[in-house]
Amino acid sequence: MSLPNKIHIRPLSRLGALRDFCFSLIAGPLSLPLTHPWNRVRLPREQWKYLRDDLYTMVALSGDPDALKGNHPIRSHIRFLGGWKEYVVLRAAVPWHVGWIVSDGMDDEICEVSRIVIDGWVKMLLGPYQTKFFAIEADSGNQIFLDIVTLINPPLNLFCLR
Repeated sequence: MSLPNKIHIRPLSRLGALRDFCFSLIAGPLSLPLTHPWNRVRLPREQWKYLRDDLYTMVALSGDPDALKGNHPIRSHIRFLGGWKEYVVLRAAVPWHVGWIVSDGMDDEICEVSRIVIDGWVKMLLGPYQTKFFAIEADSGNQIFLDIVTLINPPLNLFCLR
């Protein structure tokens, strides 16, 4: 499905990849966060207002009312410090970028897209606010179908990243 304005995501820089590598040495190789500031790009409304919002292309989930609120970029990922607990597992059929539109609990919405190309499934944390996830095909910049695999509330561990 073609968008009037394709969303082309700038690839992750070498510095960003180096940061992720260093982080994975600390947190483990399966904990690569897609949402660090250097791994995501905020889209202006003009770019994302054309996204299809239907059952096949957008996964809308209400927020976790018990989740930590506010801007806590590190603490929200560390469960024993009160970080977010619930995950959603998403999947698309071709290499893709995960994107999300988050309502801030008032009337404002923010849209961001990860700069990391995903080939298969991804596990994303759910915060306190309603979030809509979508998929952008890495090669074409078009919105593609997105499947929800499962919702997870894992047992306590030190790092719940990604």
